Amino acid sequence: DLIAVENNQEMDVCWYLNQVKMELQGASSSHKDWHSAISRFGKVIDKQLTENVSFFTNKNLFTGQNKQLVQQLICEHFLRQGNIELVDRFLVESGYELDIKKRQPFVELNQIVSCLRNQDLEPALAWCQNNRVALTKRNSSLEFLLHRLKFIALVKNRRTVEASPVCPCFRSVCRDSQAAS
Repeated sequence: DLIAVENNQEMDVCWYLNQVKMELQGASSSHKDWHSAISRFGKVIDKQLTENVSFFTNKNLFTGQNKQLVQQLICEHFLRQGNIELVDRFLVESGYELDIKKRQPFVELNQIVSCLRNQDLEPALAWCQNNRVALTKRNSSLEFLLHRLKFIALVKNRRTVEASPVCPCFRSVCRDSQAAS
């Protein structure tokens, strides 16, 4: 009787081993299919995105007025990314002078974005109020959406006393947008 039990256990173990082996073979086959498809996809992308880099080896590209344009583009790129310190360092090392009027909007934008990341809507709301005419011309609902977000956050945090004064802001923004229509 003990021998029969051991034989059954061996058969069970063998059956489970065969099941695991079949699953591994299936997974391996599936992996091979995915790998070949992905590697072909990469090759297609490489063929489609071949660039002529000889343009960048043109030494005249980085001289005279072109040099100033490239420096301006580099500065504006890093300003958009919020890398103000990097722009300052670039300006010192390159000797390029960036007009303060071009820099200020990016600095203000990055400050607002930083505040939004910290869930502080006030600088964005202040900017909307200062630029309401331009936003109205663009039919922008940014100010309304920010007020709505502020209201929802206050209600969510059970700060209903602070939330009630936000409601009139909804009315003034809606009234302004209806007048513009």
